[in-house]
Amino acid sequence: MKYRIEKTLGLAAVAMASALALGSCEAEGYEVTGGVPTIHFVRPTALEQADSLLVSADFGATICIVGENLTSIVKLLFNDQPADIRTPLITNNTLITTVPNEIPAVNTDKIYMINAAGDTTSYDFAVNVPKPTITSINKEYPQTGDLVSIKGDWFLDMADAPLTLTLPDGKVLKKADFKEFTRFLIEFEMPECNGNGPITIASQYGNTKSPFHLFDKRGMLFDFDGIDGLATGNFWQPRTADIIDNHSGIAPLDGKYLRFQATGLGAQWDWKDELTFTYVPGTDGDGNEWPELTTMFDGSNLRGMQLKFEAYVPKDNFWSMCGMRFIFSNDDMVSWSNQHNQYYNGYSCGIWNPWQNLVQDENHMYEYYTDQWVTISIPMTEFRWKEDYSELETLQVNRMTGLTIFINNGMPYGTGKVCDPVIAIDNIRIVPL
Repeated sequence: MKYRIEKTLGLAAVAMASALALGSCEAEGYEVTGGVPTIHFVRPTALEQADSLLVSADFGATICIVGENLTSIVKLLFNDQPADIRTPLITNNTLITTVPNEIPAVNTDKIYMINAAGDTTSYDFAVNVPKPTITSINKEYPQTGDLVSIKGDWFLDMADAPLTLTLPDGKVLKKADFKEFTRFLIEFEMPECNGNGPITIASQYGNTKSPFHLFDKRGMLFDFDGIDGLATGNFWQPRTADIIDNHSGIAPLDGKYLRFQATGLGAQWDWKDELTFTYVPGTDGDGNEWPELTTMFDGSNLRGMQLKFEAYVPKDNFWSMCGMRFIFSNDDMVSWSNQHNQYYNGYSCGIWNPWQNLVQDENHMYEYYTDQWVTISIPMTEFRWKEDYSELETLQVNRMTGLTIFINNGMPYGTGKVCDPVIAIDNIRIVPL
């Protein structure tokens, strides 16, 4: 819990507070007394913090009120929210209670004590309402008009302090612009935005920048356009998934994208070139130089990073069999001078299989589709699986100069069902969690 501590008490007060606290632990009940209560101070309940005065506390914090005639209290409120009063925790001089978790309709920064006669006594004490927290967004590359959903907490809009959401280009949205708005969710139709970066949500209790970026350009490995990342794979075999901008029903985000497409994808081993994408660095057969992927992102804290990309799976071409494997490699595993396919197996990889355990109804088991571009994230700590889902050592940054993506044998056989999937992927990047 977080508290705001105004000052520390003197030795005499410490002794008094400790004695009063011990007394409160022994109380088993009390009789309501007459008169009005008086609060001398409020402190934490932990004995090691007994010499500290509190002037505020967070929602849900347990505190000890120290004063006189506290047994006269029959109702206790923080602002306009009632607190629980349990008789074993009240003595004449101490009252232990928990700050209510509900947001006050009227914030006065006071504790109100009401006695049996209905008289009210107040004491200055603030409840710390948290600033907004932002946890996720459904798509980091929304197109103008798309419905954007942002999840978090403490999205609070007050009449005298409206909540605002600021886009990377400085455009400000307010409650009237939202399609849906709760303490935990903001949904809005994406306006035109001419910038990239975090969004900022601000309430009267503070402002927060999102951990994600809209139209993220950081750590870009492949944008398939050659603008912020690489445009193509690089391999001695021409077999690969298509890089296109015109698959029927899948409008591009910002240019070309990678498309995996196959018919009759099933449980048995069946190599399909159209479900494979490979990149290795170095000098190719024509003398062209291709960079190591480790030069394109910050790998100093790999455990605090994630692989992100945008994905689109049409409903008519749902995906329901085999996982998509992301295998990072180095020259010891595969290179232009070390050409083979054996590195596909036996090395730790990340596996994306969103259809696993997905059951819409008895007639639509395992059918994964998005019917729109969405953002997918795989923490780098999840790059620790062998092709059969046995666990290996977590991926290290010195094994990330190249990348292979393919759909085959990515799940134990026998799960899911045969399908004809189309899976579009764009803007593959490595960014902070």
